Order: sequence, then C-alpha cells, then structure tokens
Amino acid sequence: MMRIFKKLIKNRIKYVTLCLDSKSYFLKIQKKANIKRIILKVESKTNLILVSCPLSCNFEEAVLIVKNNIEFVDKQLNTKKYVNFAEMKFVYILGEKYSIEVNIDNSYKQTKFKVILNTIIINTYLMQNSLELEKKFIKFIKDTIAKTITNLVEEKIEVLNDYILDKKKIKYNKISIKDLKSKWGSCSSSCNLSFNFKLALAPIVVLDYVVAHEVAHLLHFNHSKEFWETCNGLSKNMVFAKAFLKQNAKYIFLNDLEKIYETTN
Repeated sequence: MMRIFKKLIKNRIKYVTLCLDSKSYFLKIQKKANIKRIILKVESKTNLILVSCPLSCNFEEAVLIVKNNIEFVDKQLNTKKYVNFAEMKFVYILGEKYSIEVNIDNSYKQTKFKVILNTIIINTYLMQNSLELEKKFIKFIKDTIAKTITNLVEEKIEVLNDYILDKKKIKYNKISIKDLKSKWGSCSSSCNLSFNFKLALAPIVVLDYVVAHEVAHLLHFNHSKEFWETCNGLSKNMVFAKAFLKQNAKYIFLNDLEKIYETTN
C-alpha cells in the first residue's frame, strides 16, 4: 500500500522544458488535491516556473496555461535579480575564483561535487535552475568553508586567552554555518557562534573580520569601546572589511559576484 501511495505522489509532479521563440522555460507542474484552479508563479530564488493544478487537470493543459500567459511569466522573470548558484559561470570562495561546470544526465542517481584545479564540477540529474540543486550547492559551500571558519575561531580564541591571563578562559560552545537573511554572524548568550555562509563569497580578510567580531563578543557581549578595541586587535584589517561589507552587501545577497569583484580589483 505504501509503495502505491508513493508512486501516486510521484506521478503528480512533472518537470517540463518549454521552448518558445528560442527561449527556454523550465516548468515544475504539480497536481494537488486541495486546489480548484491552476495557479502560476515564478519561484522567488530561481527562474523555475511553478504550475499548481487540480488532480483532474492533465499536464498538457498546464503547459498550455503557461504558453497563454507567457507575457506574465516574462515579466516575472525579468524582475528576478537573484542568481541561482548552479547557474553561475563562476564563483569566488574565500577570494579564490572557480569556474562552474554542470553535467546533467538522468543516469546520475545522485548529485556529486568535485573540484579539479579551479573548476567545480557538478554531476547531477537535477535541472540546473532548480531549488533542489541550489540547496546542494549551498551545502557544498558550507562544507568547503567549515574548516576555515573553525580554524579562525580557535586561533582567535587562543590569542584572546593569552591576552586575558588573569581572567577565566573563554571558549565557544558550537559553530554553525547558516543561510542568515540579515546578519553576517551572531554570538548567543550560550556561546554559540553562527556565520552566514555567504561570507564565502567575500575575500577571506572579510571572513576573518566577522570571525574576530563574534569571538570578541565572547569576552564583551556588547559594542562598547573595549569590544571594538578587542575586535580590531583580533582582525587582520577591520577597516577594509567593514567598508567592503557596507559597499557590497546587496551584491553578495544577490550573488552578483561580477559587481563585487569589479569594485575591489
């Protein structure tokens, strides 16, 4: 019974590539039991066109709806400024430039990343602009920078503990790398340190500053004069890093790396 149920759910979703006037549109058509009309929208972080339709609707009808509303779709696509990681031609990770090569084949059973010299090769069965592939790319970036962040945290804590000889030694509880929406990092009252994975897109000196900032909070849980003195002492170039983040924050969140490195080179 469970296998039959899973098969029915699987048969409710279909991915379609629609070609019109030399343009390609990527559709995800999903049949749902709780809707009575066809709903059309463009995924917020990708260019994937989502078509939700009643169970009684066939996939051909859904494609026809997209064709008849292609002006609406184009308008939505043109307002999207965010760039999907997997659709980028290159990416900077900690200041190092990597080209991206995506190989799509239905014979692949899973998505695998490998780095050869300065090329990130992705072998996958997923569509290049799918949210699923981007999630895997984000996990790849998090895994890539995790060791660097941990090393920086531990180095700066060691420096700080050497400095505060007459006080209780500081330590962190846990390090997390997250997709934060409005912060570069945080330090909780439980000494848990969190860092935005998008810091990977900035030069490493910027990551160094954010790590220094959060480690300094382990000693000063405020933004006092003493805090900034500690932060500056732990950071390689606090002035540059703060200016970089102020100038390039919006480009980092949109993955507009050409704009970022155009302003720094």
